[in-house]
Amino acid sequence: MYRLRKDPFRSGFSLPNSKSEAQRYLILAAMAEGETEISLFSELLSDDISACVDCVRELGAEVVQNGRSLTVRPGPWPPDRSGTYVFRCGESATLHRFLMAVARACGLDAEFIAGPGLSVRPSGKLGQALDSLGTGRVPIDGMISSQYVSALLLAMSQRGGSVEVLGSPVSRPYVDMTVRALAQFGCRVEVSPGEKTYTVPRTRLMSPGRVSVGADWSAAAFALAAGTLGSVPVTVSGPDRASSQGDKEILDLLRSFRAGLDITPQGYTTVPSELVSPGLIDCRDFPDLVPVLAAVALTAKGETVLFGIGHLQYKESDRTDSVCSCITSLGARAYKNEYADDMALFIPGSQIPSGGSVRTCGDHRIALMAALLSSVCTGAVFADDVTCISKSWPGFSDSLILGGRETVN
Repeated sequence: MYRLRKDPFRSGFSLPNSKSEAQRYLILAAMAEGETEISLFSELLSDDISACVDCVRELGAEVVQNGRSLTVRPGPWPPDRSGTYVFRCGESATLHRFLMAVARACGLDAEFIAGPGLSVRPSGKLGQALDSLGTGRVPIDGMISSQYVSALLLAMSQRGGSVEVLGSPVSRPYVDMTVRALAQFGCRVEVSPGEKTYTVPRTRLMSPGRVSVGADWSAAAFALAAGTLGSVPVTVSGPDRASSQGDKEILDLLRSFRAGLDITPQGYTTVPSELVSPGLIDCRDFPDLVPVLAAVALTAKGETVLFGIGHLQYKESDRTDSVCSCITSLGARAYKNEYADDMALFIPGSQIPSGGSVRTCGDHRIALMAALLSSVCTGAVFADDVTCISKSWPGFSDSLILGGRETVN
């Protein structure tokens, strides 16, 4: 077990790149005509971005990093259909699903090698939808993952057609991100009112020359929450409020808890605050913020209900369980139950967790949640694994650990 520092964000930190933006740009750059320079926020690449670089090279592109820049020189497109393409996706479900779609659209024989966590995450319904490529209109269940919709949009750029989203779509900002990224490469997607149908013209993608990857709002959310829960203010520099990342909603969400938040040209600063729960929070459009919001809700006055989270069972861990387990293992209370035809987390407020040992389930966001809660626990906090944080935030786990590994009974 690793003993985690109290107030782990107080000593400074550097935010990582948005892996959502980087992976979309890398794949599109490999598919497009012309060289693309991808400007990075950080020169450190997370595990998911590194896996994407390797897979893009497998597609025939040359990728060269020079500090905070990736230059992508595509190979022949579409790729040669002879032979088998081997894509090593690590633990990245986004990468796996996107490449499934691209490979199918291009008629490639592809083998996907996944890490142990990714190998149990579902993609069956996406595979069924891909069987309908070429029919003109492809239906997909939007309630499991927005990545299914985005994957089909990438595939449709090579074939043309429409994606019909069934049910109540989740994580819609990330579909919007894909639509915007496609537009930058010359593919204009027509979106129907209500965002139920996406019509994609068959397009020879063209490089815009240069695109930029911003700082990761998902990581920034943990740091901003730490400023409200810990003993010292925390300032976050880098994230763009105009970003298409859904997790930028953390600013308004922290305000809904009455957190002290100051926005200046230098960044965003949160201060230790007496929090009051807003009550109900619909999390369908920003599911990755649920671990952050659950931590914030613990100390807030009043019960918080985080609903619209049923699809969290398909993340790196079943977060409908692992978020609750993180809280209860630290001596506090939380439970899940059905709510509004979906699932919700119920978190009684005004709690001061005592500390304890957290099983992170190999989930980077649960490890970060444990680190965040170390700020409010009266006793020590331990985690069985923090190395999983490198999936999205390279190098940061080293700053969380107090000493080395310890044996905890």
